[in-house]
Amino acid sequence: MDIFLEALLNIIDPVTLTYMVIGVGAGLMAGSIPGFTIAMAIVLTLPFTFSMPPAQGLATMISVLVGGLVRRSYVGHLNWHTGNTIFSGNNL
Repeated sequence: MDIFLEALLNIIDPVTLTYMVIGVGAGLMAGSIPGFTIAMAIVLTLPFTFSMPPAQGLATMISVLVGGLVRRSYVGHLNWHTGNTIFSGNNL
């Protein structure tokens, strides 16, 4: 039980939460760039995580993944729902 409490305290640390918000923002931006994959975004954030503690680095990379997945699924849902794509000439 102590391990779970320690993990929770590492995640709700204000510095870790700040890195997570920045990571989600970076993932959202990476997900909106055509041809730029989420894996590329995670690899590009890897050098920034070298100076972080392990929990903060993993939380940052996971938040980039989550932000990119949310952005991709949102755009895919809009495309499926409306039938509009960026190539059809209609604005999303």
